[in-house]
Amino acid sequence: MPRATKVFLILYTTVLLITVYWFSPFYLLNFDQVEESRDGVVLSEKNFSHVVAKNRHVMVDFYAPWSYYSQQLAPEYALAARELKGKVVLAKVNAYEEKVLKIKYRAQGHPNIFFFVGGVKVDSYTNARKRDAIVKWTKTKISQGVYTIKSIEQAEQLLMAQFTVVLAFMDSLKGPDSEEVAAASKLHTDVIFYQAISADVAKAFQFEQEIESPALILREKESQHLSHFSGPFIKYAIADFVSVNKLPPESVIGREIFRKTDLKLV
Repeated sequence: MPRATKVFLILYTTVLLITVYWFSPFYLLNFDQVEESRDGVVLSEKNFSHVVAKNRHVMVDFYAPWSYYSQQLAPEYALAARELKGKVVLAKVNAYEEKVLKIKYRAQGHPNIFFFVGGVKVDSYTNARKRDAIVKWTKTKISQGVYTIKSIEQAEQLLMAQFTVVLAFMDSLKGPDSEEVAAASKLHTDVIFYQAISADVAKAFQFEQEIESPALILREKESQHLSHFSGPFIKYAIADFVSVNKLPPESVIGREIFRKTDLKLV
């Protein structure tokens, strides 16, 4: 056999094996094995809702194993997961297999990276697919005092969250009212604050039909009780309201039971 023919056959066989490896189930398995050895969390339809609702901040990468850009992102995303461990859960979904989740969260193209706060998808990551860029963007997001929700779908996600949350309904997402809510949020880092201007979102939280903005409501995580704010829309009044109502309707200390309404702020 001529030498040129042998070289051609070797090159052809090599290219064929690489192609089969990339697009075969063996490659898909290998991709997950590499990811699970790092700090990323693997999500599926079975555990997705639980993980994003239970954890305050979650970033989710909807990837496709055969996608060149997904492959580029994978090692950088894993490094970012290590650096952000304990602050944010960096998770991933195989959109090639989890088609129900892909459709539900409208993951178009690969990779698609979404940011969840208290179970609500509040933003999409579109910056550079590098560790430093991911970490910087994520740290900026988790430092926000107030997150914006715009749809009934987001409101429904929020109602399932396993956190005490505050929703402020206003005429504008920027301005004095928004600033007062943001300032109050800094005094209660254990509570997640959101804002909205959509009347449909307000209805989902049982605001009155003819709501006058600004308005504010708190949902306590254990009892899921909704408390409406009626004081002046200023930082300290909002903070005092949250201090009282973020407690369960009845709290137990030792053997004595007292109602949260019996508390007096000093």
